[in-house]
Amino acid sequence: MELRPIQNEALSATMDSFKSGGTYHMIQEPVAFGKTVLASALIKKAVIEHGVTCLFLAHLKELILQTEDKFKQIAPEIPVSVLCGGLGRSEVGQVTIGTRQTVAGHLGRFSKVSLIIIDEAHLYSEQYQLIVDYFLKKNPKLRVLGVTGTPYKLGKGFVYGDSTIWGDLAHQTTMTQMIKMGFLSKFRYKIEDTVKQDLKSIGKVGGEYNEGELGEMMAKEIHMRSVEKALNDYAGERKCVLVFAVTIDHAEALARILGCEAIHSKLKKDVWRRRVDDFKSGAVRMLVNVSQLSIGFDCPSVDCVVFARPTQSPALFVQMAGRGLRIEEKKIDCLILDLVGNYSRHGLPSNPKIRKKGEREAKEPGDPACKICEECFEVLPAATKICPSCGFEQESDDEIIDSRIEMKEVEEQKKPKVSSRWVKENHTTRKGFAGKLLCMKLDTGKTLFKFVSNGTSAQNRIDKFLKIREGSEVMVTNTAYGDWIE
Repeated sequence: MELRPIQNEALSATMDSFKSGGTYHMIQEPVAFGKTVLASALIKKAVIEHGVTCLFLAHLKELILQTEDKFKQIAPEIPVSVLCGGLGRSEVGQVTIGTRQTVAGHLGRFSKVSLIIIDEAHLYSEQYQLIVDYFLKKNPKLRVLGVTGTPYKLGKGFVYGDSTIWGDLAHQTTMTQMIKMGFLSKFRYKIEDTVKQDLKSIGKVGGEYNEGELGEMMAKEIHMRSVEKALNDYAGERKCVLVFAVTIDHAEALARILGCEAIHSKLKKDVWRRRVDDFKSGAVRMLVNVSQLSIGFDCPSVDCVVFARPTQSPALFVQMAGRGLRIEEKKIDCLILDLVGNYSRHGLPSNPKIRKKGEREAKEPGDPACKICEECFEVLPAATKICPSCGFEQESDDEIIDSRIEMKEVEEQKKPKVSSRWVKENHTTRKGFAGKLLCMKLDTGKTLFKFVSNGTSAQNRIDKFLKIREGSEVMVTNTAYGDWIE
């Protein structure tokens, strides 16, 4: 299996980051990037070229099986061991793939480890840290790579940056880039928000909605019928529909109304497996799930994702949307039906708004660069005069529609252009790190800044930066250090 050019680029950037020093390194790669393929290629390189011992950590047994399968495809000549209590396997070798829970209980079985790769690294916890600290004492030159498509946490903002162990990203690929390269499906985004008023009475636990209260609210007849109506109105031609519910009771009740089945943690394994397999094979068109298929679920035929679950978590929001973005032959796009106002809290899944610790939710919902068609409620770039969906001539570029039900469909937005760009040499951050500061001014009047530390990977970034010409269109994305270009 050969790596894609973008995967080779990420592999090279990771190696450069390792060479620059330090224990912790992180890359951000979205759904369908092939993160397990990249991790497998990195492990293969480490074993063949340096003869070191490697450890891959994940938090779900399903991810362990996926990684084992991919590694055998990438490096069939290298034996791989699996250490996972949930799978009944207790193997340790030069390359070990395991869950953090099981590995933490068998640390004494390992010799010196030189490379640890942590999947879904935004879930990094004390247990992960315990494992890293153990191997760091044995090998001060240990390298730890965190891999994630959503490097942020609810209530804390970005998990990388000056105040974290990870520092800056070694490599980043955005969802928008993946769509442009043809590795992710285009998507349409529609909202029919009928829960806004009811949500005001729902309490929060750790920044997220109280699950019990939220489940009871979403199980109200009016909200479940709104899901049924939206599916009938807008998803009649969709062939593979995945619905996200709040609780088991909510999922079961919603499935009865929709005439389909639900999957959740209380099902027997054989029933769970049959329902998922029937859905993936196309034997059934629709499936309701509760916290079961938001991470690691691979079903390219999903062409409609339904949010019947409000969330304050940007990571969960992006992961749910991502279940419908894998590509498949004859699949034109994925319809995301947001029936709970997640868009108003996070914006688009391709560039979600990440709130830092203590930062309040924006008063203005959604994406300020968009406006809503008065006739069909499609979300359009602000400069649009004629709606491409219904042909309605827009009366005002900044009109805001405030109604109980808002139908929105998102199109590509107008990109800003580069007015000028320059590099400040010998820049020192407030924490004393030395490097260079990349500066760019846009035709919108906004100036962007990006600090890069001294090292091989820094020069690669500077070279790429200097290739950007004045007048070029760029995409701006939200990062832990502020806005920067993709």
